Amino acid sequence: MVNLTEDLFSQVNAVLAEWNPIGVPEGTAEDEYQSYVPFLVESWNLSQDVEPAMVWVYTQPLGYDVNPAFSRATRQFATQINQLLQAQDDA
Repeated sequence: MVNLTEDLFSQVNAVLAEWNPIGVPEGTAEDEYQSYVPFLVESWNLSQDVEPAMVWVYTQPLGYDVNPAFSRATRQFATQINQLLQAQDDA
């Protein structure tokens, strides 16, 4: 089980800001997605994969439709977050 530390929060939030699926301006993406960090960690603790949670964030609260480019990018960034969380889980 992964506990959300301040350092881990910052790391996951940085990946989400880079993911930036709705294209908010650089410098504001760090604020835009930070409320989803605890949700992603909770999802990881349940399934060891954040990609479905990231798709949910994009389609439900943000209201966008999934497309192939989104799916490829999300898979890449989900893998980065999964690796961060796995490292914490193994620690």
